[in-house]
Amino acid sequence: MKNLCLLLSAFCVATTNVDAAKEMSSNRHEEVSDAAWCATVYTGGAFSMTAGIKNPSAVQFNQGAPVTTDNDNDNDSSGDNSKLGKMSSFIGLAVGRQFFTEWLHASVSYEFYTPFNYNKYNTGATLATGPLATPVAAGEILANKYDRSFQLNHQSALFNLEFCLPENWSWDVSGMNISPVLGGGVGVGVNTVTNFQAVGWNSGTALPQLQLTTLSQPKTKAGFAWQVNAGINFRPEDSDISFSLAYRFYEGGKFATQRVYMLNDATNIGNEVELSAWTGKLRTNQFVMCLDFQF
Repeated sequence: MKNLCLLLSAFCVATTNVDAAKEMSSNRHEEVSDAAWCATVYTGGAFSMTAGIKNPSAVQFNQGAPVTTDNDNDNDSSGDNSKLGKMSSFIGLAVGRQFFTEWLHASVSYEFYTPFNYNKYNTGATLATGPLATPVAAGEILANKYDRSFQLNHQSALFNLEFCLPENWSWDVSGMNISPVLGGGVGVGVNTVTNFQAVGWNSGTALPQLQLTTLSQPKTKAGFAWQVNAGINFRPEDSDISFSLAYRFYEGGKFATQRVYMLNDATNIGNEVELSAWTGKLRTNQFVMCLDFQF
């Protein structure tokens, strides 16, 4: 809501001088109508979808048998397929121009997201059952109740194409040109997994004991990212500024944790061991608000 208010305020302030500069703007449009450059600043919310978070080695991470999960974002009972955090916000900047025709715009964009939070509480799990290595066990040893969590930081760079109707084909409502916009883009998404940890509770003792274990360093992975979008553009007559609202489906590529973990259970205090990585793919539904500036 705060981002929406800021964008709408900027839109209102920027368009108050339209009448005073109407003649100048009109002449300018005649000069640049064939090849107009455009800069876009945008923000929005990204609602995460099933991430398909997997670990290929069940016995290494207390996943030897189905477990019961308690997570606001996930009701499955497999223990290996979860969602990311409910929502992340993002900001972006794009620069582009008309491409061959005034119907088609090409741009490059950069986006930065606030962290997605993965969190999953498990009960009824079995302990790691792999053979022991010296001096480190084959996997983490947690009690049957534990919480596994990490953060996913994401940013991307995309090449985008947008199809939009020319101004004289749009709907004119009280001096406001309204037109649909369709688009898509491809590029590179960069995912960084941080703060990976597992916290267990040993309920087999008289007093439950807290157990912090399975820590790992951040891991960055670049992958293929893409998006498709559909929205509505609002442009005052003879204005170089417009405002857009759009829905976007966005896939930001695969992510993975490190393969080296520090175990801190009673058997492996302070030892590092190489285990399999947790992996997933970032998929989101997004609501986007844009301010476009032609120059």
